This record gives sequence, C-alpha cells and structure tokens, in this order.
Amino acid sequence: MLSLEHGLDAVTTEMISHEAGISLRTFFNYFHNKTAAIFGEPPKFEGAHVDAFLRSGGPLPDDLRTLLSDHLQHIMIEPEVMKSFAMLMRAEPKLREVHDTILEGLRDDLTAVIAARLPAEKARVAVFLAEALIGFCKIVVDEWANRPAEPLQRWFAQSWPSFTAACGALSAD
Repeated sequence: MLSLEHGLDAVTTEMISHEAGISLRTFFNYFHNKTAAIFGEPPKFEGAHVDAFLRSGGPLPDDLRTLLSDHLQHIMIEPEVMKSFAMLMRAEPKLREVHDTILEGLRDDLTAVIAARLPAEKARVAVFLAEALIGFCKIVVDEWANRPAEPLQRWFAQSWPSFTAACGALSAD
C-alpha cells in the first residue's frame, strides 16, 4: 500500500490513481478523497438479510448469528490486505479515528435493526447487543486476517460459540 510506504500525508490522489491504473477523474467518480479510497464503502445493515431477520420468529441468538454471518459475506477483502490495513491504522492515528467513526455508524445501524425486532421497552438491550456484536465481528475479522487459511465465514461460525458462552457467563450464578 502506498500509504504504508510513504505515509498517509505524502500520498496523493494522483499517486493512488496512477498505482490503480485509472485516471484522476475516474478516481473522483468513486471516491471524494484518499481516505475514502482507503476505507471504501462499509457494508450497511440493509437488504434481504435484514428483512429476513426482522420477519423471523426464530430465537434471537440464532437470527443474530445468521444476520451477522450474511453481513460479513459483504466483506470482500483478502487477509493480506486486511493485515496491511491494520498496520496502516497503527501507523496513522487519523485513520484509526475514521475507522472508529465507521464502526460507530455500523453499531448505530445494527442497533436500529435489533431495536426494530425487540419490544419497545427493550430498546436499551438493542444498544448493548449491537455494541457487543460489532466488537465480536471486529475481533473475528482481525483474527481471521492473521490466520487466513480458513474463509472468514468459517472463522465466524467457529468463533460464535465462544461469543455466546461469554455472553452466557454474564448471567451465570
């Protein structure tokens, strides 16, 4: 990545478009600045998998697992790119702030989705669940990037029981 080689401040949109083999005009058709190019468009909680979650009458933990698993399918990133991305965020605090803002937006979106499924008096539960689930997904993606032998979906499925066990430990006597 250019930003790892040269530092974020030294990288220009011209350098990025040249490296990508596209014109500067094409670059700006897709991204409004270099930071947007680094992060891309985060997958939103919307579409058929959200509709299925909202219509389902199944157990909430099972439906949340399906919702998140389906959501993670939209992350089409290679493990090596993810590792480089993590290194870049450690090197560039400005990018960490942008990443945190993106995660906050995803958490807010997920909160709204979960709240729509729960009774109104449990709206606060949706906030707690969304925060925990976004944190869980972040951990899963980070771990997967360091052990890319398995697909992200499988890594998620294998990690889910540990997450639900941790949640259950909170209510254990």
